[in-house]
Amino acid sequence: MSTMTLTQKSATDTIDFASMSARSVAARANGAIRRTKGLVDEITSVPPKARSQETVLVPLNAAEVTLGNALMLCQLLAQVHPDASVREAAQERSA
Repeated sequence: MSTMTLTQKSATDTIDFASMSARSVAARANGAIRRTKGLVDEITSVPPKARSQETVLVPLNAAEVTLGNALMLCQLLAQVHPDASVREAAQERSA
């Protein structure tokens, strides 16, 4: 089996598709959801008069990228990973 890795530009995160497991898919998706919730909490805690591009739009963009990347990875794995348990875990998290 060949190994394919992907390095994400937004983090120092390398994905080794050959070693993905159902557990690692769940952990990656849950981590993205936690990071996104944290960013949303950060945005909503900014008082109205202190809102700016840096305090609202930058973290909002980061939240969108974080969640979008996790969703796209799950959608890809749900379709093409050779391990059925990984496909199922990814499908559950992208539905």
